[in-house]
Amino acid sequence: MIISALTVAVGGQKPLAPGATLPPSANLPFLPLNTKDYEVIELGKYVVDEYNKVTNSLFKLVFKEVLEAIYRGNITLVVAATKNNELEEYQAEVFNAKDHTKLLSFEQLP
Repeated sequence: MIISALTVAVGGQKPLAPGATLPPSANLPFLPLNTKDYEVIELGKYVVDEYNKVTNSLFKLVFKEVLEAIYRGNITLVVAATKNNELEEYQAEVFNAKDHTKLLSFEQLP
């Protein structure tokens, strides 16, 4: 399985280099997802859209890209989005099943 590079260590594991593969015997508490995958990008757009729906902010977020994506039962994303023309990073947790997707949390990263 080819995975994307992670920008930070998660679950006590070191980030993997671009193009690195997981051995079949890897027993990790998470599964890195490819941030360039169409479905992951669509999920990134979804979390930003859902955040915009539930907030009454004058300035809406505009999705730019998924920086990190990890599956641990739910999917955790780090997305880049602009707000009032300033690029910011946000972390979101999403429940994603075949017929149901729900934003569980969304917060700006320091």
